[in-house]
Amino acid sequence: MRALVVPVLVLPLLAGCTDAVGCRPTTMHAEDAKKVQVNVAGASVLRARLTTKGAALAGKDVTFTLRAGDSDVYRGTSATRADGSAALDLKGKLDAQAVLGLARADGFTASFSGDATYCSSADDGSFTLV
Repeated sequence: MRALVVPVLVLPLLAGCTDAVGCRPTTMHAEDAKKVQVNVAGASVLRARLTTKGAALAGKDVTFTLRAGDSDVYRGTSATRADGSAALDLKGKLDAQAVLGLARADGFTASFSGDATYCSSADDGSFTLV
């Protein structure tokens, strides 16, 4: 007697797409900032751009993480605009502890965590605090 084999299709239950499950690839480009000034008159904007196969991704959250060595000293989020760009203005967002951390910071990471359609991506940027 032959055993009856019933094929079973197993589909993972996913809250969102992961890099290993066929999501659309994305590219993050963090723009190096020549000068970051947190005083009232200064420019204090970090910028990044999120694309998929060269096309801009709008309405996606980009997290900017400032680093000092191996430590994260500040984290902020900004949504991408129609051209895929996101900008985080540090002025007015930093408390005293974050300003002290920023004084030690040596760079930042712009990252997109991915969603049900698009894969995650990240890129490092640098800046000079003046």
